[in-house]
Amino acid sequence: MTRPFAPAFLQSSPDAATFLHPYHADAKARVIALQQRAKQPCHPSVLEALHLQHPPAKRTAAQEASLQALATTGTTAVISGQQVGLFLGPLYTLHKAATAILLARQLEAETQQRVVPIFWLQVEDHDLEEIATCCLPQHGDVLSLRLLEPSLAHQNRSSVAHYPLEETALSEIFSQLQQCLQGLPFAQETLDLLHETYKAQRPIGEAFAALLHEIFASEGLLIFHPRHPSLASLAAPVHQRAISEASAIEARLKEREEALQQADFRVQIPLRPGATLSFFHPEGPEGPRFRIMQEEQQFALAGSELRFSQDQLLEQLQKHPERFSTSALLRPLLQDQWFPTAAYVGGPGEIAYFAQLAPLYQLFDVAMPMILPRGRFVWVESSQQKLLDQLGLTLEDLQAPETSLLARLAEKQDAHPLDRDALRAKLWEPLQQSIEQLQESIQQLEPGLVKPLLKLGQQFEDGLEKLVTKIQRVQLSQDEQTQQRLQSAKQRLFPQGAPQERVYGFPYFAARVGLQSLKHTLLSNYHPYQHTTQVLHLQQENG
Repeated sequence: MTRPFAPAFLQSSPDAATFLHPYHADAKARVIALQQRAKQPCHPSVLEALHLQHPPAKRTAAQEASLQALATTGTTAVISGQQVGLFLGPLYTLHKAATAILLARQLEAETQQRVVPIFWLQVEDHDLEEIATCCLPQHGDVLSLRLLEPSLAHQNRSSVAHYPLEETALSEIFSQLQQCLQGLPFAQETLDLLHETYKAQRPIGEAFAALLHEIFASEGLLIFHPRHPSLASLAAPVHQRAISEASAIEARLKEREEALQQADFRVQIPLRPGATLSFFHPEGPEGPRFRIMQEEQQFALAGSELRFSQDQLLEQLQKHPERFSTSALLRPLLQDQWFPTAAYVGGPGEIAYFAQLAPLYQLFDVAMPMILPRGRFVWVESSQQKLLDQLGLTLEDLQAPETSLLARLAEKQDAHPLDRDALRAKLWEPLQQSIEQLQESIQQLEPGLVKPLLKLGQQFEDGLEKLVTKIQRVQLSQDEQTQQRLQSAKQRLFPQGAPQERVYGFPYFAARVGLQSLKHTLLSNYHPYQHTTQVLHLQQENG
């Protein structure tokens, strides 16, 4: 059975290092890699687009400094990105952005060269079901806020860049959100922020960017929208090679896929025979997009009846470059042609598909950036931590199957000083032995006194049993409460058995302690190049 690539990479395993260098564990290699990337300037058209996407009236002083730095040769970038989602989607979106900011600072300190954090909006995808959902904890369960029903989401093949927020659906979501956050200290502050950024008729990508800007603009984070009209012609050469060299690209990817499999690694993005790495939007950039498939001497659009010769397809690219978009395996090549990318911050899945990509960087003659892990976090409330401490459990314990966890708690309960066996051993058994010893002496002294002695012993035993019964009732009630609290904590920390950051969105946590406190905790407690999950305590700042 094959194994996931990311864990081996994060542990700097030699077999993983043959596919992807573990820069997170190699300080000298980081310095060399950054110095090499510093020779590449940011593409002027990309820099111009960034200025347009950060108008002077809205950009912060820190963002202005980032833009000026990018215009200077010698500056590099730490880039992360995420498919845009409702209210930023899962928590790891927030974690990715924070990691990019902090790693940019860390690399600056290590190399004494300017490094700028950038968040790439992945708005070319058409997975509306995923982007249209945000989950929150509610009454020990998971509340899913949905812009679209799954059946409707699958019918739309348009890039999410062009999906406008519908007033009716948005109004219903805000109504549910208000009920979910009701009573939390910073509920209104959080709702006001979301109302300000997620407005009806606004494309969801722009809403996502506006919210991310409100959170991290003061840290100098630049937010890049690749579907800006001015950039379409700039992307055309990459699509041209993806089409004209489709066979060579597929051969390289196939060779790397086989090498990964021989090393017993799971391939993150299985190859589709004949598939190029580009999509085509025949009705225009806002219309449905289809994967371009190579079929002998022509190209087909998967899911469509349309067919093109290579010349016809390249003519479409020349006339309408805005009608082409990238796949997950092509986007990084475009990104790293446009930016002097020193490092890309990715999650486990992204790390795995970058392991597939090295041969394409060589083919496209693009310098591959360092691949560094995003911070992985779990937010723990004080009540949850207190319960774990009381029960002697850790976060890792909560990931055990429920039967195993309950058995462990039962073992602890059996050793409780107030359980039945402990009380009998401590109180009744010594008394019973004393009565038996006394009975022989009393029998010799006066046999008639034996009966009252035994009666006294029986009364004590009966009284002890009544006390034990009352204690057990209290313990049972407390155990039920403990189990309920434990189940609630488990659902909050590992909802539906998954890592918290992959399920819940940030609105609940911002409403719980305030956005500024949440951000401060995140930026203050991250340990660079860490590959284990870090615990962050959800606490409201004083003052």
